[in-house]
Amino acid sequence: MSAVFTPASTSRARTDERYEPAADDAADIADICVKRCGEPTTWITATELRESLALCLLEVIQATCSDYRAVVDLLDRYRNYRYARTRDFSSSNSTPDGLQELLNTFDEVGGPTIWVGKVANFRRRYSGDGVPVRAASILHIAHILHQLKVNTVTDLRTAENSEGKMGEIEHAWFTELGELTSHAWPHLRVLVGLDEVDSSAAVNAFREQCTPNMDSHTFRGGMPRAAGRLGVSTSELEFTISRWYLSRLNRSIVDA
Repeated sequence: MSAVFTPASTSRARTDERYEPAADDAADIADICVKRCGEPTTWITATELRESLALCLLEVIQATCSDYRAVVDLLDRYRNYRYARTRDFSSSNSTPDGLQELLNTFDEVGGPTIWVGKVANFRRRYSGDGVPVRAASILHIAHILHQLKVNTVTDLRTAENSEGKMGEIEHAWFTELGELTSHAWPHLRVLVGLDEVDSSAAVNAFREQCTPNMDSHTFRGGMPRAAGRLGVSTSELEFTISRWYLSRLNRSIVDA
């Protein structure tokens, strides 16, 4: 049975980059969503995430050290790299994108240090001065999970119903990630579909942090029109905001 993930407490909201709404609420909401969550063309649907444990792991680990916009950017670069290497790579076909495929990308380029430049910054000029990428942690936990015979989202979901198996996986996760795990594990469970996020809490947190001068009723009412401006469904917009929320909670533990 899935659970709804609602944290007991969160760190105090950051006050940087507060957004001042103008007359057109839907346009304001759309603009701030792009600013905080990236262009809609880079957004990933719930279905695509649940077909790629690689993307889920990348998001969860990277969220411990960077804001959500940087997380989205990493996932987009990884997908572009995978597409360039495997031309038919897509969530809509049978091309796998599990942890083995993620591990292969490290082997292809020669390890985590080079992976940052060649995969995480695929087809971009890389100087080493940008947002830090937790490449070594990504490689390490992917290897540990793969050793436990967890390669796909299906493997992880199957373990949920296997006596003792999920406990073994959780123990390895908490042991290997240490202080990064407080929200990282619940974040992963939501992405793979084992639990649900409290979407109302997510949307309200986004509104309070990004459009503090817009009341809840106005923000909620403007979301469908904002989604239309962005070319996505309201549910896709809400899911993206929920991922922003999970990523922010994830990072707040490290920053606290």
